[in-house]
Amino acid sequence: MEYYEFEDNDSHHDNTNLKFVKVYDTPEKIMLYLAGKATVFGISATAEVDTVVGNYDLRYLKEQLKDKFHNTPGYLKDKTRVALEERWKCYTDGEISVHGEVISSNIQGFNAEVYCKTFMEAEFARYSANVITNMTSDEYQIIRYCNVLKAMCIFNRTEDIQSMLYLGMALPKKNNPGMDEGVLQQLFEYAQLTTGQKGGSVCFLKGDNFDQDKEELQQRLSYGEKIFVMSSYQTIGAGQNLQYRIPEGRNGTVSKRCKGYSFEIYDNRTCGKGRCSGI
Repeated sequence: MEYYEFEDNDSHHDNTNLKFVKVYDTPEKIMLYLAGKATVFGISATAEVDTVVGNYDLRYLKEQLKDKFHNTPGYLKDKTRVALEERWKCYTDGEISVHGEVISSNIQGFNAEVYCKTFMEAEFARYSANVITNMTSDEYQIIRYCNVLKAMCIFNRTEDIQSMLYLGMALPKKNNPGMDEGVLQQLFEYAQLTTGQKGGSVCFLKGDNFDQDKEELQQRLSYGEKIFVMSSYQTIGAGQNLQYRIPEGRNGTVSKRCKGYSFEIYDNRTCGKGRCSGI
């Protein structure tokens, strides 16, 4: 496969820029080779979309594989649709309800103390703003700290939220101005003081000893502890199931496909409440 590009521009009237790219092995060529050795399943939301921009070149694969190329049969699509509708039935019937609260702030003219006063007592808003601005002067990082603090206040103030999971691009670390563990721990304590709650704690879930720490965390939650969990998308990874058993003495909404509580979710933008939905 070869691509050519000729560029004429006002900045170089007397010259034409030529760009040339040659690709020896395309993804389609690799897939064709694999399909000649084994059965290959294309699993994607766009698997049958006939476009080379947002998908593989299906026309090429069909021409090369001929009768060995198969589309998903209609009966299998119908069977999958029915199975999914049954799985979502608890949601559509109202057995599981989800409440979402958007956490956002005006970036232009942002003032940490003024913003924190909208959800905290003035004294603790001032303390929190000082802790944040002493750690970093970057406006984006300050806003992120403030939004996390608001989520912490909601978490501590709301009794029926036992767990909340914060996921962001930055993993909380020690001596990291953009997401410092010490600052976050201090902010959580201020959130507890302003809400008058002392029973909760904050936990940082990292890549080191992840499986062991996750198991310990789930056990603590199953015993009824109230925990605000902080991690990053990269650390948690895809396919992780962080739900835990319902603590004894507590009532919870249980669906057919899971028997436990899931984490409440907060990811810089939303603070959601839900039951029985694995992450």
